[in-house]
Amino acid sequence: MTQQQIAPSLFGTIKAAVACDDIHQACQIVQKLLGVCHGGLSGIHFPELSDAPAPQGAPWCKMGASDRFDRMVDYITAEIDVMDRTLGGETLSIRGFRQLRTGTDSIALAHRFPQGSVWRITADDGASIPRPGDRVRVDHLDVDGETVLFAAEYDWSSFSPNALMARVAATYGALTFG
Repeated sequence: MTQQQIAPSLFGTIKAAVACDDIHQACQIVQKLLGVCHGGLSGIHFPELSDAPAPQGAPWCKMGASDRFDRMVDYITAEIDVMDRTLGGETLSIRGFRQLRTGTDSIALAHRFPQGSVWRITADDGASIPRPGDRVRVDHLDVDGETVLFAAEYDWSSFSPNALMARVAATYGALTFG
C-alpha cells in the first residue's frame, strides 16, 4: 500500500520560507509551490538577491519572522497577479471569470452573481478580452444588463486582478468559484 502524499498548503509553504535564513532558498520554496520558473519576480521584489548592495533596511537573514512573513506574502501576491494577467500569454485571465459572448463579434470576461448582476471585463473596445498592452475596461451591470453600477478603465500595467477581486468582495460579496 502506498502512502498518499498531501500537497503542501500555501500557509505551510510561507511558514517554511519564513523559517529559512537564506533568501534564495526561501524564494525557491515558494516558487516551487507556485510553479514559477527562472526566479520570477523575486529579483525585483527582493533587492538582496541581486549582486548590488541591498538598499536601506535589514537584509532577509536579520529580519524578524513577522517582517519576513509580510514581505513573502507581498511577493506571492505579486507573482499571482502577474500569473493572472499573463495566463496563456495571450489574454487576461482571472479566477472566477468566464468568457462570455456578448454579441456576434464580441466577447468579455464575466462573473455572474446569483442575484443576476454581472461583472464584465473587456478591452477598451468593449468587444474583446484584454491582451497585454490593451486598456482594461471593468463594468458592473445590474440585473437588467444595462444599468451600470460601477465602471472604470485601467492601463494594462496598472490593472490588478487582486485589487478588483478585493473590491468586488468588499462591495458585493465574495465571488463563488464553480
